[in-house]
Amino acid sequence: MKVKKTRSVVLKNPFLINLRKNLRAIIREAVRIERDSLMKLHGVYINKLSRGRLTKSQERRENSIIKRESDLSAAIRKSICQCSVGIHCHREEQTKQNMVWVPRPDFESWMCVKCYENLYMGVSRDELIEDADDPCYKEMLKTMDYFIL
Repeated sequence: MKVKKTRSVVLKNPFLINLRKNLRAIIREAVRIERDSLMKLHGVYINKLSRGRLTKSQERRENSIIKRESDLSAAIRKSICQCSVGIHCHREEQTKQNMVWVPRPDFESWMCVKCYENLYMGVSRDELIEDADDPCYKEMLKTMDYFIL
């Protein structure tokens, strides 16, 4: 998305909110199913590899599967279907969230309004660490020396 200003998508109509929630859930489920099938295929190559070496064509197919899975994961992370930050929102609630597009060169992605407000509206580092639900994010925030947002 090539937008130079921050944009938010806020819905107030209950019908549209429900429609958005259902469409996001469908897209996320389709991605999950596709990733599961790719991981099963990758498992076949791992089993073959444990019994010996893969042929060149098998290696190419395995690399293709890994790339497709990686591309799919990156696409869903950058999509409006889920918050790419995920520090202040819960994964179950992400299909219901209003989203904000932040056009930064190092971080072009969608995030929920709650994460945007906490990251961009002057919340202190200590408050971010205290509010973080995920222990991995807490550790990451503790190790960061500064926030340039």
